[in-house]
Amino acid sequence: MPTALRLSLATALTLFTACDPEPDAADDELQFRCNPLTSFCGPIGNTPFTGSLNLSPLDTEGKLFQDIKVDKVVLFGTVVLDEFWADEGQLFGRRGDTFYSGAQFTNAAFHLMAWGEPIVLRISAATPPPLGEPFWLYLFQWDNGLGGTHPACEPTGSGDLRAVVHDDLVIDPDTGAVSARANTVYIACLRGAAGEVAYRPIGYGFRPFELGLPAFEAAMRFLRADYCGTGKSWTQYGEKITYVDKWGVSAVPFNGHTDAVWGMQGALCIGEDLRAGHMYEDIECDAVAKPPKCSDIEAKALYSPQGRIWSKTP
Repeated sequence: MPTALRLSLATALTLFTACDPEPDAADDELQFRCNPLTSFCGPIGNTPFTGSLNLSPLDTEGKLFQDIKVDKVVLFGTVVLDEFWADEGQLFGRRGDTFYSGAQFTNAAFHLMAWGEPIVLRISAATPPPLGEPFWLYLFQWDNGLGGTHPACEPTGSGDLRAVVHDDLVIDPDTGAVSARANTVYIACLRGAAGEVAYRPIGYGFRPFELGLPAFEAAMRFLRADYCGTGKSWTQYGEKITYVDKWGVSAVPFNGHTDAVWGMQGALCIGEDLRAGHMYEDIECDAVAKPPKCSDIEAKALYSPQGRIWSKTP
């Protein structure tokens, strides 16, 4: 890699400068699209879809997808995999008749052609899941070409830089729509909605391989306060929320006042006092009808027959 590009990468992945202060879904994904070799867009306040710095879904067949192509995956420094994939929260690989998984992906090197330049994405640690949780946690780091690495994920509130992996799905960064895509490993940092909402130890557990992609999408809209179902978020990262749901995922006390009752495509009704200091009157739904306002009593009556998730601000 040319020296100038190496220095640019080292600088880009060290700084955390905001691209845009507004909590808009399109802005969330600017950092997802920025080229770390030549420029940088850092995180903003709310919960982005991926929580990543310059990551795209990885095509497992070596095809160019969202400006990234996987040239090879190397384990143990010398084992070049014939194929790799993800399944129910874990990475797998094969070389000949030998299969690899779990902690064997520690120090795995993903050699990519990214944004027209070669770059290496490494897994510095592969952490087994706790009892009852299928998702492994992977610490992805960019190799800066200078003998060091930089985290590929933004930190959570507790400083966790790890990610989970989803298989065979992609998320539209503008609308939040989730769709199936074969031969895909989707890296979802715990800092992002796609990682946080799937991982039960941090309060959720809406697993796409168990509940299906529509439920996974609906849960991300709830987590990001995407009331209008258009991809725009009306919250900030770290806002407290309680909820109940029809899939039996919630395991936290349900109290407070109604934030919203959620269907599969966004809110069915919205409360008065919302997350991040917003009020019902603040919510604007461009090109779609704004859901009606509802009291706690009205929300309960609506949730019973029609809702999938009922959220409250504690």
